[in-house]
Amino acid sequence: MITINREPVQAGSFEARLALLRKSDALRACSGKRLAICLQDPIDMIGAVLIVKEQGASALLLHAETPEATARQRAEDAGCEALLYGSVDGYISLAAVHSSASWTEAAGKLANGWERGPVSAEPSLLQFSSGTTGAPKLIQRAWHEVDAEVRAYNESLGEGANATPIVLAPVSHAYGLISGVLSAFARGKAPIVVTANNPKLTLGIIRDTPEHLVYGVPLLLHVISSLAPADFRFHRLMSSGAPMTGALLERLSGMSAAIMQQYGCSEAGCISLAGEMQHCGDLGLPLSHVLVKAGLGQALAEELFVEVVGTGRRIATGDLGYADGQGRLHFMSRLDDVINVGGLNVFPLEVEERLTELDGVKEAVVFRGRHPIMGERALALVTVEAGAEEKLSPADIRAWCAEGLPPYKVPSEVRIVEAIPRNATGKVSRAMLAREQESEA
Repeated sequence: MITINREPVQAGSFEARLALLRKSDALRACSGKRLAICLQDPIDMIGAVLIVKEQGASALLLHAETPEATARQRAEDAGCEALLYGSVDGYISLAAVHSSASWTEAAGKLANGWERGPVSAEPSLLQFSSGTTGAPKLIQRAWHEVDAEVRAYNESLGEGANATPIVLAPVSHAYGLISGVLSAFARGKAPIVVTANNPKLTLGIIRDTPEHLVYGVPLLLHVISSLAPADFRFHRLMSSGAPMTGALLERLSGMSAAIMQQYGCSEAGCISLAGEMQHCGDLGLPLSHVLVKAGLGQALAEELFVEVVGTGRRIATGDLGYADGQGRLHFMSRLDDVINVGGLNVFPLEVEERLTELDGVKEAVVFRGRHPIMGERALALVTVEAGAEEKLSPADIRAWCAEGLPPYKVPSEVRIVEAIPRNATGKVSRAMLAREQESEA
């Protein structure tokens, strides 16, 4: 059984939907082909992925809100022979434009500056990376790699394996689909997929599911916890996609039996899992299907490299981190986000944690700015709670930072904004903010 919002889809109903999907032109004879899937109904999205996988075909995941023209372009860029768009009946043939038989395995540029790595004909899950730190790339992961990730993931969940998954992340993304849904199916659990854009409804679903494991990103967890009454208790919360702020972690820790965090990347899937977060950068222990190279101790922090066991692929994560004496991974910063102020490194996460500890500051992002003489400098955008605008000024916020941070880590400029800008995938991109600041200058 699977549940969408509050509406249960019984096993028989789900099988009926699968039978309907199998009759679609795109899915009834898809063996060996490459299909793009962009469906509004999450049940159809999940069912289509399952059918593509069992028939030995490849599936390109596209977010449900992707405009048709964009979905078609991305499907063509990925060498797909068909696009299933909107609904089960939304079959669009792309065979005349691209065929997988003519698709080369060499890396190259796609439309709109997008990139693709080497892509083979092996049945796989395909997706474009988020593009947070550069041009989005087409990523291929064979289905047997996905299966290995699911097994390793379930082994690492600990007590969380017994909870009912409540999936707030889109099932068109690997976090929601693999960690939230496919892993749940593999351990015999019925996930609840929440698609309603209504935080109060979401909070009600969580309240009515006592033994739950909520899959969300920090922003969503912030929103739903802000609406929760003072005596509300979460069972288990899983965070991914971006580091939490210290203030959010502290608040959620007082409302939940356990705060969990998983870390991963598009090329490898979930890499590590923290069963109980100890701090915002706590990435937990690596999963058994990967090998992680990391410096031992904070003083020897270096870029984290990941090898997926059995593939020989060595993946540079672009993340600066280290392993402690117990093998637990710790995140410090994206390499591209480290700010060099007069030869000294400023890690944005540390400064953001200090900013959000100030009463009235709701959210903060620290990023690289340029100065014609001084070189790099730290800049900050902050949002404040309603009514705090008159109590807090940029000077007050800088003074707060100066009380708890060395002078070189204090942002040289703080701007109070209504909302932190995000990219098309909903993520904060410090690189994007830095580019915008340079163009303004």
